[in-house]
Amino acid sequence: MSGARGALELRPGWQAKLSEIISLLEPEVSVLRLAYNDVTAERRLAVKRAALIRRTIADLWKARPRRYRLEIETPG
Repeated sequence: MSGARGALELRPGWQAKLSEIISLLEPEVSVLRLAYNDVTAERRLAVKRAALIRRTIADLWKARPRRYRLEIETPG
Protein backbone atom coordinates (compact mmCIF):
# COMPACT_ATOMS: atom_id res chain seq x y z
CA MET A 1 0.00 0.00 0.00
CA SER A 2 2.58 2.55 0.99
CA GLY A 3 5.80 3.58 -0.68
CA ALA A 4 7.97 3.19 2.39
CA ARG A 5 7.68 1.05 5.49
CA GLY A 6 5.60 2.93 8.03
CA ALA A 7 4.28 5.45 5.47
CA LEU A 8 0.63 6.25 4.83
CA GLU A 9 0.74 7.45 1.23
CA LEU A 10 -0.90 5.31 -1.44
CA ARG A 11 1.33 3.99 -4.18
CA PRO A 12 0.26 5.19 -7.66
CA GLY A 13 -0.81 1.65 -8.58
CA TRP A 14 -3.18 1.52 -5.61
CA GLN A 15 -4.82 4.78 -6.64
CA ALA A 16 -5.62 3.22 -10.03
CA LYS A 17 -7.02 0.10 -8.35
CA LEU A 18 -9.30 2.19 -6.15
CA SER A 19 -10.66 3.92 -9.26
CA GLU A 20 -11.40 0.46 -10.70
CA ILE A 21 -13.31 -0.43 -7.53
CA ILE A 22 -15.45 2.68 -7.94
CA SER A 23 -16.30 1.63 -11.50
CA LEU A 24 -17.29 -1.85 -10.29
CA LEU A 25 -19.58 -0.42 -7.61
CA GLU A 26 -21.43 2.02 -9.89
CA PRO A 27 -23.92 -0.26 -11.70
CA GLU A 28 -25.92 -1.38 -8.68
CA VAL A 29 -26.37 -0.54 -5.01
CA SER A 30 -23.58 -2.16 -3.05
CA VAL A 31 -21.96 -2.37 0.36
CA LEU A 32 -18.17 -2.30 0.37
CA ARG A 33 -16.48 -4.24 3.16
CA LEU A 34 -12.83 -3.41 3.69
CA ALA A 35 -10.31 -5.55 5.47
CA TYR A 36 -6.66 -4.60 5.88
CA ASN A 37 -4.06 -7.22 6.68
CA ASP A 38 -0.37 -6.40 6.99
CA VAL A 39 1.54 -8.74 9.27
CA THR A 40 4.58 -6.45 9.19
CA ALA A 41 2.74 -3.29 10.36
CA GLU A 42 1.91 -2.46 13.94
CA ARG A 43 -1.80 -2.34 14.72
CA ARG A 44 -1.99 1.46 15.02
CA LEU A 45 -0.40 1.91 11.60
CA ALA A 46 -2.70 -0.71 10.06
CA VAL A 47 -5.75 1.14 11.45
CA LYS A 48 -4.48 4.42 10.00
CA ARG A 49 -3.86 2.82 6.61
CA ALA A 50 -7.34 1.27 6.54
CA ALA A 51 -8.84 4.66 7.42
CA LEU A 52 -6.87 6.28 4.59
CA ILE A 53 -8.18 3.74 2.10
CA ARG A 54 -11.74 4.26 3.36
CA ARG A 55 -11.48 8.06 3.07
CA THR A 56 -9.92 7.83 -0.38
CA ILE A 57 -12.70 5.56 -1.66
CA ALA A 58 -15.36 7.81 -0.11
CA ASP A 59 -13.80 10.89 -1.74
CA LEU A 60 -13.61 9.18 -5.13
CA TRP A 61 -17.23 8.11 -4.78
CA LYS A 62 -18.45 11.59 -3.84
CA ALA A 63 -16.62 13.08 -6.83
CA ARG A 64 -18.95 11.21 -9.18
CA PRO A 65 -22.33 12.87 -9.77
CA ARG A 66 -25.70 11.34 -8.88
CA ARG A 67 -24.48 8.26 -7.07
CA TYR A 68 -26.35 6.27 -4.46
CA ARG A 69 -25.08 6.40 -0.88
CA LEU A 70 -22.23 3.92 -0.69
CA GLU A 71 -21.92 2.04 2.57
CA ILE A 72 -18.30 1.33 3.46
CA GLU A 73 -17.79 -1.09 6.33
CA THR A 74 -14.52 -1.61 8.16
CA PRO A 75 -13.71 -4.00 11.01
CA GLY A 76 -13.51 -2.60 14.50
